[in-house]
Amino acid sequence: DVVRPFLARALGLAELRVRLAGSSHADGRLAYLPEQAALQLRAQLLAAHHGLDPATPEPAEAVLAQVPTGRLVGSVAASSTSLVAVLLIAEVVLVIDHPQVLAAAGGLLVVWVLGLAPVLWRRVSLEYGFTVAQAPDGIRIRRGLLSTVAETVPRQRVQAVRMIEPLLWRPFGWCRVEIDVAGSAARDHGEETSRTRKALLPVGERATGWQLMRLVIGAEPPPLTAPPRRARLKAPLSYHFLAAGQDGVTAMGVTGRIRKVTTWLPLAKVQSVRLVSGPVQRSLSLATVHLDAAGRDVRAEFRDRPAAEAARLAEDLPARCRTARQRPS
Repeated sequence: DVVRPFLARALGLAELRVRLAGSSHADGRLAYLPEQAALQLRAQLLAAHHGLDPATPEPAEAVLAQVPTGRLVGSVAASSTSLVAVLLIAEVVLVIDHPQVLAAAGGLLVVWVLGLAPVLWRRVSLEYGFTVAQAPDGIRIRRGLLSTVAETVPRQRVQAVRMIEPLLWRPFGWCRVEIDVAGSAARDHGEETSRTRKALLPVGERATGWQLMRLVIGAEPPPLTAPPRRARLKAPLSYHFLAAGQDGVTAMGVTGRIRKVTTWLPLAKVQSVRLVSGPVQRSLSLATVHLDAAGRDVRAEFRDRPAAEAARLAEDLPARCRTARQRPS
């Protein structure tokens, strides 16, 4: 990764970071180099990593998606955090004629300004100018307003990809796409380049989101099926989203109550298969099968399936995962 903190950018400098999948920190840190020298050294290291002559120039990239500033700001404005802010402001307006409660309402507004506003600004600052591109050495991501980050994520390090569709975004047809990357979730000097869950598309159209998901996984989505209607008794608020499926190569699960989340992972990345059946599920003859990959909360769920189907999945999926791992990449 090439990281340019604000002060370093002002001086024409950059930091080069080399990362390993199992480490909690940047294993190699060169801070600071002239920007052009950092880019040249990065190209040499990547070429050597792929067994090429270090003098080989960095391969060209094809831009897949860019996030316009207006859309990014609009997505932040339509976030749940902004909704809380609007409700607090509305409360102040409603009680403006009642001095006895105005002070309390004003205090809540101050809490928002001091607590929520920095959260919104941080997201805009981190994801400003977001660009994702395809290159032979992996997925390239560039982002940042004051401090800029240029990351390269090798496809083989991606454990899973998910599409998130918040309630307030769905009228605009927007979604967020995230990837789970092999590595440690430890933070590194305030930068988020070491997080295992990274944004592949902070906000964009669903068609663009599906295009990126197909590119990262390298396959077409498996056919999905819904749970039986009796599952509505157990999950009345999320039943309308629930779906799952697998095709021997990948697995996908759709969950959510208000926010729809679609998780897609290759079976070759699955590290465990779990069958869970709670008291309510057992009374309805239902069960949930979890497919867990490396990372924190990285899983696809066959939620609230018929008990017989869940038992069959729990028996068949381990063999399918072993077969998927034996296939050539």
